[in-house]
This record gives sequence, structure tokens and C-alpha cells, in this order.
Amino acid sequence: MKLRIELFDYWHAGSGTGRGPALDGEVGKTPAGLPFLPGRTLRGLLREGVQSAEDCGDVEKGTTERLFGTWADRAAAERRDGLLRVGDARLPDALEAWVAQEGPDLAATLFRELAATAMEDGVAKAESLRVREVAIPVVMHADVHAVGGTSDFAADLARGLPYIRGLGTSRRRGLGRVAITVEEKS
Repeated sequence: MKLRIELFDYWHAGSGTGRGPALDGEVGKTPAGLPFLPGRTLRGLLREGVQSAEDCGDVEKGTTERLFGTWADRAAAERRDGLLRVGDARLPDALEAWVAQEGPDLAATLFRELAATAMEDGVAKAESLRVREVAIPVVMHADVHAVGGTSDFAADLARGLPYIRGLGTSRRRGLGRVAITVEEKS
């Protein structure tokens, strides 16, 4: 199954790195310098969407666990893998090749920096300024497949997609509005 991930706002899926005092968090980038959404992050979003669909009765109970496995339980020391494998969400290969050919200045146009600070009683809190790199709205694609090649997951996964409304850091504060749809089924 191929998913289409359309972002409508600035978004930030962090790389875990920054640039010292100038920038607190960078967006994850491909070797060509383009933004991407790690498969691990996308898998978590898909899990959340299917779990919401399950909670609302749109999919059968136990679907989330069947597709995504169980959470690691330290006490039980048992964990079951789920059926699905989720690839990274990336921009089209042709765009990546073009940007790699044109150089890093072109890739840099896909990013902005946003600054925010915490407020208390109408005054900025001391040492609370944070500057984060964000990516501009883009459309990416990702592959999802099941272990063993079964395709009985497609309908259940598709029912969970409308429950996903945002992704990345600050998704509850206006960043990362997203629509994820099924582009093609294999």
C-alpha cells in the first residue's frame, strides 16, 4: 500500500539535533537535504489513528494490536510484533535527484525558523526562547506492507487515517496539519 501524506502547514519532525544556541531543533533530512518523516514516526501516527477508529467502533476490537503489535511490557518481558512495516515518508525521487543536482541552496528553501517563548503574566519568561526549524507544506509518500505479503490490513488501516489530524512537534498547537490517504494498493 502506498500512502499520500499531504501537509497543510509548517511542520517539525525532529532529528534530535540542533545548531547550538542558534537553533534548538532541526527537521530530519535526507542526504540531499530534503525533509522526510521517519517510518517509526509515521507508524506511531498510523497506530494512533487505528486505535481511535477501534475506540469509536469503526474497526474490530484487537485490530490495533494485530496490525502494530503490543507495547513493550517490562514486567511481562513479552512483546508481539505487529503485521505492518512502515517505510519513511519522502518527497518524490525525481525531486530529490533535482535538488541534489542543483545544490543545498535549493533544499534550504524548504525550511523556515520559528521562534517561541513562554509567557507568564504578560511577560516573557526568562531563558524560555526556543527557535525551531520547520519544513514548509509538502506532499510525501510512504510504503506500508505486511509481513508475509497479506493484504487484509488495507481496509482497517484506511478506516484509521481520517483520525490523524496532525503530525510532529506542536501538532496540538497548530503545526503539522495533515491528511493521510491511500494512494494505491498493491
